[in-house]
Amino acid sequence: MSNSSSRSGAMLVRVPIIINFVLLLLLIGPGSSHRLYLASKRAGVANLIGPAIQIWVVVATLFATAIFIWMRFKKSDEEPQQSAKGATFDGVLLLGWWIVLIFLCLYAFSLGMGG
Repeated sequence: MSNSSSRSGAMLVRVPIIINFVLLLLLIGPGSSHRLYLASKRAGVANLIGPAIQIWVVVATLFATAIFIWMRFKKSDEEPQQSAKGATFDGVLLLGWWIVLIFLCLYAFSLGMGG
């Protein structure tokens, strides 16, 4: 795999995950989430933004995961002797996002089960 294609593949993993983290911080950040919700409700787009963010998070996470897995299999077939420093960062970033996502789902589930 050439160096430029590995960089573009890494960007395909990093950018959606970083966008997901930024969206998460905007949505659950201290005080900003309520102001953001009120502003979108006043603008009349609150009913569109919620489902759009949900779709984005699911599609971006699955896309980044698929690209990461494809890059790892492709790299192991072609160049096993190269350093995996970039892939390690992408893997840690992706694993961190999956862990945050799982904990958020568990938290939401526990809130719903509370009555």
